[in-house]
Amino acid sequence: GNGVVASCASKTVQCSAYVATDVDDDALSMARTNLAMNGAPNYFKTEKLRWGDEKGAKFLGLGSFDAVFGADIIYPGSLVALGELLDTVVLLLAEGGVFVCGFVERDWTETMAALIEACDARTLKISSLEAASKDDDMHYTTMGARVLSISRMKEGDSNAGLGGDDCPCFPSLKARLRQKEEESSDSEFEFPGLLDSDSD
Repeated sequence: GNGVVASCASKTVQCSAYVATDVDDDALSMARTNLAMNGAPNYFKTEKLRWGDEKGAKFLGLGSFDAVFGADIIYPGSLVALGELLDTVVLLLAEGGVFVCGFVERDWTETMAALIEACDARTLKISSLEAASKDDDMHYTTMGARVLSISRMKEGDSNAGLGGDDCPCFPSLKARLRQKEEESSDSEFEFPGLLDSDSD
């Protein structure tokens, strides 16, 4: 992207190394410019990375990372990209590390359910990252946006509790899935004799 998340991270999270990535050369150039203008430390690198490319993910030569940040990068209709993203996160994330990711709710159930399923398949736990402080004059939730914290599961961890009415990650997802299933069942039900009435 344009380097905004990377620039904020360099000012708020103390690390020995920072690496901003994108697959697009123009985006990387913009990120370098913005990072320089915002006084990012000189040990901040920008590198090209394609999700799902194991060889590309190992280009860093810096070992694994305690934190991986993603802005608004999960979209409906891109489930292959979602799997590739999470594969890359697993490859780069240190033991005990965390993937912090913005998530905007753009469809009713599909993307949320797909994210939970993809994380389960990679033994990743999803939780909500609460803002450290809140200003009443600012809106922290717009368009269904929230910040997710994704990490490797420990013994006893599970995503089974996600989707309840009070779930901070995916509120009311289970209820929506039940409603969708009921609507699907209703649409498939044929009332006996109704479709044959014209033949009488």
